[in-house]
Amino acid sequence: MAEYIVPLLLAAIALAALRKRENAYDILTDGAREGFKMLLTIAPSLVVLLSAVGMLRASGALESFSRLLSPA
Repeated sequence: MAEYIVPLLLAAIALAALRKRENAYDILTDGAREGFKMLLTIAPSLVVLLSAVGMLRASGALESFSRLLSPA
């Protein structure tokens, strides 16, 4: 079932665009362009966050904090 999701989604978008008489390719490329801009905005924050969590885990600070907060 999962392997049919993307093709069905693309077919549904194409059919909706045909019904509205709009250019589906332009709409999809505009959406992809906006999504890529969003990725470029979010990616640095994600890299810093994942690096910080990795450092906390490697140092053992995350486990210490977890033990401190866990019920006896």
